[in-house]
Amino acid sequence: MGRNSLARFALLGAAGFGVGGAVGWGIGFFLFPMIPIVTGAFGGASLGLALRDRYKLVALALLGVLGTFLGLLVAVVLYSFVGTYNVNYAGVVTGPVFGAVLGAALGAAFLNAKNVVILALAGAVGFGIGVPAGDYLGSMVSSFEDVPVFGDMPWIAITGFIGGASLGATMGYLERREPARRRVV
Repeated sequence: MGRNSLARFALLGAAGFGVGGAVGWGIGFFLFPMIPIVTGAFGGASLGLALRDRYKLVALALLGVLGTFLGLLVAVVLYSFVGTYNVNYAGVVTGPVFGAVLGAALGAAFLNAKNVVILALAGAVGFGIGVPAGDYLGSMVSSFEDVPVFGDMPWIAITGFIGGASLGATMGYLERREPARRRVV
């Protein structure tokens, strides 16, 4: 697989969106608009680091911010409808929608409609698994619940790790399949 291994992409994606989500939540508790900015910038930039291309790093960081913002906006609107009827299943619906919007935004960096669709599907799967897993596993960490700033941080971090790993592994796969003449060195 060479320099662009799937494991490196998956690990950097997981770290970027997991740590970025946790840091974004910590900062966003005091200044709410910072959540999508920090989370998207960390996550997108980490995938740009995996590509080893500074132009794509900047593009992916900016598209990560846009995708996280739009994904959260769509997920919150969807949650307001689904959560009204059944709060227990709202995360099962909003996670894939958020991930699809974020993945599609990140895919736009490659100027290829096929990559946009593939990354949207990877985001939907990753965050579709990550939101319920984060909700379940994050609720097991009760030590954070006493401090309001950190209350949802484990949930956000677990969700980001799983969703980011999915996006990272998919991006690594797409990069590996790219013809050698167009591949980022």
